[in-house]
Amino acid sequence: MTNRLNDLFKASTQGSTNPAERIAKELTLMIRLQELNPGERLREQALADHFGVSRGPVREALNRLATSGLVHLIPGRGAELPRLEDSEVLINSQVTGMLMGLAARRAADTSTDTQKQAFAEALEALQEAVESGVSGRGFLHFSEQCLMTMTAAANSKSLVRLIDQVVCMGPAITWAALAVSTLPLRRQRLKQWARVLEAVQDNDGKRAEREALAIQKRDLKAALKITIS
Repeated sequence: MTNRLNDLFKASTQGSTNPAERIAKELTLMIRLQELNPGERLREQALADHFGVSRGPVREALNRLATSGLVHLIPGRGAELPRLEDSEVLINSQVTGMLMGLAARRAADTSTDTQKQAFAEALEALQEAVESGVSGRGFLHFSEQCLMTMTAAANSKSLVRLIDQVVCMGPAITWAALAVSTLPLRRQRLKQWARVLEAVQDNDGKRAEREALAIQKRDLKAALKITIS
């Protein structure tokens, strides 16, 4: 089962032919998986050698990531990943939590039975991933599917766009892997999503918002604890 889940995730990340776009996606995945860590310098030549390209596509990829706040471009020093204690990262965490909370509240208030079922199926896939011992990359994928099915149930194109930009591609992913780096943390995330789903199914917008916001608060707290220790 683990191989099937990982294959599904790999299929969802393939397809880019533009070198800069491909590099940006790969760097994003490397950050998600803690292959690149908060505060780490990103040297253009080293990345060019790693990806087998010239420095031009690497520079373009870093500029793309800087636009979303995923890396910082520092004059005379190049690029580096933001640290978890940076003020902009903390602000992003608050914005991420508010967006997730708003999506959960609207999902509870406006979702159809079909949308609620899709959310439930996404949670079942996440549970299967935990039980099968799927890789960190696979777990993050299925957790993100819970987020996106919940957001779709909010019936707002603006929320879908904002959550994709701010939550899925923004500085929040700097600590995403840290927050679920152990099995107990993954099981805790699973329970949190189950509480969100329960509130959405009960049409309890206030509780759904509170439970979704708690996910982001716990994630940052867990990640900071790991980096400090």
